[in-house]
Amino acid sequence: MYRQRIRCNPSWYGHPRHDTVFVVEDENQLGMQGMLIARVHLLFSFMDYETNEDGAMVQCALVSWFLPASDQRDPDTGMWTVKPEGTRRHQPVQVIPLKSIARGAHLLPKYGVGFLPDYITHVNALDEFQAYFVNPYIDHHCHEFLSA
Repeated sequence: MYRQRIRCNPSWYGHPRHDTVFVVEDENQLGMQGMLIARVHLLFSFMDYETNEDGAMVQCALVSWFLPASDQRDPDTGMWTVKPEGTRRHQPVQVIPLKSIARGAHLLPKYGVGFLPDYITHVNALDEFQAYFVNPYIDHHCHEFLSA
């Protein structure tokens, strides 16, 4: 059995941690064609008394999106490229059902030329770049997941 932990903590060893995930958009499409990438900001649940008197537990996630930069893989790396939705100051968020999350995702910043500034660290890297590669090589499971 294979399990993953999706973390979204305001203070993880003194710094915020908001993991990225694959969200199923279209189950009929294979690999990245049917997926979007989201960054999880909050996991929560509530009781829905509309559907039944006893209340059904609804599990949700508050996410911001990384949208595909193109319909094709990057010709140099063979990886998909995504860009954050919105601007650095204004990123729209959305509530999605927890069931739509397929697994954790790993994004690599799409570097430009020159050296990185000293202020960019593992804590703020997802906020500082304009585009990211979706890394299919993080583990065997992710590679198979995206190769389908």
